[in-house]
Amino acid sequence: HRHSHPNSLVSGIFYISADKKVDSITFSKVSLHERIKLNITKYNIFNSSSCTFPVETGNILLFRSSLEHAVNKKKGNNIRISLSFNIFIKGTVGNKADLTELIIK
Repeated sequence: HRHSHPNSLVSGIFYISADKKVDSITFSKVSLHERIKLNITKYNIFNSSSCTFPVETGNILLFRSSLEHAVNKKKGNNIRISLSFNIFIKGTVGNKADLTELIIK
């Protein structure tokens, strides 16, 4: 299912075993509203609402945790193995004077 990773800054996937002929991941751009809707004649990663990327053994993908993504239904006979992870921060963010201080231990 399409999802994101709240309470994280960067997420990643390390593909231990994957075949780019049949394995992929799709990233989706979620927008509450578009100010201007243009007629697109040639889609690319900048003007598409989603992009699918083939993956293979040894690939490491890093992306912002708020980016929605989904792994497509498994095809082929190979075994796809991946290790997913999230990167958090530790320390102080913001400041007391602006009332935005957050201390993460």
